[in-house]
Amino acid sequence: MIRGQELRVDLSEEYEIDDLDDEYDLVIVGGGPAAFSAALYAARFMLKTVVIAEEIGGELTMAGEVDDYIGLPGIRASDMIEKFKEHIFKYKVPIFRDRVEGFKRVNNGMFEISTLGGSHTTAKAIILAIGSKRRKLGVPGEEEFNARGVSYCSICD
Repeated sequence: MIRGQELRVDLSEEYEIDDLDDEYDLVIVGGGPAAFSAALYAARFMLKTVVIAEEIGGELTMAGEVDDYIGLPGIRASDMIEKFKEHIFKYKVPIFRDRVEGFKRVNNGMFEISTLGGSHTTAKAIILAIGSKRRKLGVPGEEEFNARGVSYCSICD
């Protein structure tokens, strides 16, 4: 229980949505581990939250096995992403699949958010958890030897 209220717990349905509500307490932009972590904590504080992401999983989608996440040794990245989704769906945090095109603060202090697909919503706050993209060198053999000698993981190297 948080603040004397019961948590919203329900795994009976998926929470990928086709339309945004008019207003949220919090919009989280991004689909990687940081976005899911933010969504979990927001839900536990009973904030009306939505995750807006073009792609779910972030850089994890480029990984095979993940062996450096505490408590989940040797987990496949795709399974890890599913666990993240299950965890936020447990608290009914929806995911809206689109790319945020822009946002601006308006006179009442709220943020107006627009997506590439033409959807709009407002929120009291925004968390940008957009992560990073791997920068490739464009040298001969880079693609051919990716994960077979060519790595983009500074910790792994």
